[in-house]
Amino acid sequence: MNSVEGILFSGKNCGICTALKPKLSEVMNTYPGIDYRVVIAEEDPALAASHTVFNVPVLLILAEGREFRRYHGAFSLNEVKNDIDRLLSLMGD
Repeated sequence: MNSVEGILFSGKNCGICTALKPKLSEVMNTYPGIDYRVVIAEEDPALAASHTVFNVPVLLILAEGREFRRYHGAFSLNEVKNDIDRLLSLMGD
């Protein structure tokens, strides 16, 4: 499989993040070939800044190290699933 990652930038005191994390983890677990992780932006500000993340939550979907899609604030999990399915189809996976 080609390299696809999902990175959720979250915050310690972010209510939306707290509600989103378990639901998004459930969605991402349906894609075992995708490397998914949660980053607390305050704990790794250099990584957040390197991805131009200044507010949370932000979900990045990266393909081969390049940003494919960015979601911020309150976003649709169905949209995330549809976009990942489309990406994997384009990549032939």
